[in-house]
Amino acid sequence: MTHALPTALEKTSQRSLRIRWSDGMLLEYPLGQLRQACPCATCKERKKAESQGPKSLLNVLKPGEAVELDVLEMRPVGNYAYNITFSDGHSSGLFKIELLRELGVERPTTMNERLPRKPSLSSPLSWRSRPFPRADRDSLVLVGWQEMADLPELGISQLTVKLDTGAVSSSMHAKNIRYFRRHHGDWVRFELGDTVGMTKEDCRCESRLIGFRRIRSSSGHQTQRPVIETMMVLAGFYWTIELTLAHRPTMQFPLLIGRDALAGRCMVDCGQTFLANSRHSRLPCDPETLR
Repeated sequence: MTHALPTALEKTSQRSLRIRWSDGMLLEYPLGQLRQACPCATCKERKKAESQGPKSLLNVLKPGEAVELDVLEMRPVGNYAYNITFSDGHSSGLFKIELLRELGVERPTTMNERLPRKPSLSSPLSWRSRPFPRADRDSLVLVGWQEMADLPELGISQLTVKLDTGAVSSSMHAKNIRYFRRHHGDWVRFELGDTVGMTKEDCRCESRLIGFRRIRSSSGHQTQRPVIETMMVLAGFYWTIELTLAHRPTMQFPLLIGRDALAGRCMVDCGQTFLANSRHSRLPCDPETLR
C-alpha cells in the first residue's frame, strides 16, 4: 500500500487526466482507459457479459462511444478514493487511491516539473488542514515546545516532536540510510527506528533526495547529512519543511523542528507542551479545473 497521495489534478489537451503525487510521480490517465477501468458493479457485470457472449467478427460502435469522452467532475470520497463523473453520464465508480496509482502511465518530468513545495493555492484544493501562509507577528500560532505532528507524505501520524528554537534546521532520526535512483532522480530510503513507537513495517520511509548539508552539532562536530522535503501538519495547518537525516539513537525525540520551519508561522512557549492539535490533510478536490 502506497503512502503517496494526489496533490494536483489537471486535464490535458490530449484528452487525458494528469495527476501529480506527493512522492514526485507525475502520471497520465487516458480518459478512455480510465472509463474502461471503472470498478463499479455495473461495469464489472457488463465486462463479464461481453466476455462470455457470442463473438462478432464486426466491431460495434456504441452510442456512448460515438461522442468524445470527457471528465466532468472528480471528487474525493473520504481519504481513500475518488468518485469520477464522465460525460457519458456514468458516475457510480469509486477509484481507490491504489487503483489510480496502478492505472497511471508515467510521464517524464523535467527539472521545472519537480514536486511543488506546497499544493497550489490558486485552485480550490480541499484539505482538512489549511495551508500555512507566512504570518505577521500578531497572528503567529502559539505552540508548546513539545507537540504532536503528522508527516503524511511519509505515512507518519501523531509523532511527538520537539520544537527546538535553538536549532536552525530540522532533523529526523534515521537509521539504515540507503541511496538509490528512481525515475531519473536521486532518492533515499531509511528507517525511523524503535523510538517512534511504530511497527517495523510502518517505520520504513522513502523520499526524494534534494541534496546534502553540513551540520554542526552542539559539541562542534560537523557531519554531512542528506536533506529531504516533506509536508508537515501541525496546529491544523500544513506546509513543506526541509529535514536533515541523521542516526541519533540517543536523542529523546525522533524529530526536531528548527527555526527555519517555524519562522513567520509559530511562536513557541518554552514553558508549555501540546498547545496545538495535529490533523491529517485530505485528498485534493479541484472540480473547477475538471469542469
